[in-house]
Amino acid sequence: MTGAIAGVVITGERRLSAMAVAERLGLLGVAAEVRPPARLEGRIPPRRPVAILVGGWSAGLADLLRRLHARGHHTIVLPLGEGDVDRLRAMRSGAADVIPHGPQQVEELALKVRRLAELAGLSPSAGPEGLFRIGTYTFDPVRRQLSGKGGDIELTPTEAVVLYCLLENAASDPERRLRVPELIVACRLPGLTPAALRKHVFELRAKLEHVAGLQVITGDLRMGLGCDPSYLDRIARD
Repeated sequence: MTGAIAGVVITGERRLSAMAVAERLGLLGVAAEVRPPARLEGRIPPRRPVAILVGGWSAGLADLLRRLHARGHHTIVLPLGEGDVDRLRAMRSGAADVIPHGPQQVEELALKVRRLAELAGLSPSAGPEGLFRIGTYTFDPVRRQLSGKGGDIELTPTEAVVLYCLLENAASDPERRLRVPELIVACRLPGLTPAALRKHVFELRAKLEHVAGLQVITGDLRMGLGCDPSYLDRIARD
């Protein structure tokens, strides 16, 4: 996976430490942007995790974790050498994980960032050129967007992952349909239940059929879902 896909925002009061972590991540193929905590209120790209370097637990850290969690960001806490952070306490405040200080801390962070990118539907097989033409529309799974003459149609993160998985399946095996358990496994989204999947598929289908006029998804959740291969074409990003 390239740095353009797997990326992380690094923050903390110690800018030199944050820059050192960002440099090591770059050598591991993960793009990192360093921002001071005061600038985290600015726009962070969707699904971009945030790693916070801290010297120990504080009320300020708890507040920052809660705010980032409320905005939908996966936040990973990295304690510095002299400090320690209770993992359960941090997760109760909204942290996705705490990586203990040690020689493998940055390497573990890189693996977690890549894993979060995969769970968000940005798998290495998609890559930065992972675009599809669906009828008269272009589907960009990274931007979660269908673009066409009728305008842009925004998809939710889960809708984009579901559509991407169905298109990938159709590209590899046009006759195969994915049943609910198979589609959940393919999506690799934490906490995705059959009931939630049905809701997301219903809303995705409504956008495709009623807004874009595309009858691309075939079948139903009981018998299995697929994509009409006549709609499908891979295209390169400009």
